[in-house]
Amino acid sequence: METVFKEEFSQAKVQRCTVHVDRNVLAKVPKKLKKRVAADVRSIFYAPSRETALERFNTFKEKWGKDLPSAVHCLERSIDSCLTFFDFPQDEWISLRTTNSIERLNKEFKRRTKPMEIVAGENACYRLLAFFKDGVTLEIKPCRKSAEQPAVLQRIGL
Repeated sequence: METVFKEEFSQAKVQRCTVHVDRNVLAKVPKKLKKRVAADVRSIFYAPSRETALERFNTFKEKWGKDLPSAVHCLERSIDSCLTFFDFPQDEWISLRTTNSIERLNKEFKRRTKPMEIVAGENACYRLLAFFKDGVTLEIKPCRKSAEQPAVLQRIGL
């Protein structure tokens, strides 16, 4: 899906949801190690800079590479797209790390279109999506660290 997105929107930056990547990594970890691995993964995603995050990732690879190769490989495949939020101002990071707003929009779209028997073509779908997006945007709570929520939403396309 990410490959197709990059083909269609070549100038866009891709940010994977760190919560979902965290869950994917932890699904490959034995129960007795989950807390330690989870702390290490979160230290990567909540690092103060991209450089620090990459240093912590390298430490993670060295620490867990022999015992948990599938978990390390899972994180390694996603690490670049998980750190895209570092390209934006720090007060926006909290909103960009997860896909909560996108998931909310998808859920609302599905809820509203499920009772419809037919949607009159592709353009009608786009209009509906734009209509739902405006409603969802108004309901999103402001960032904890920033009063500039509209600027954040505009940058990520909501």
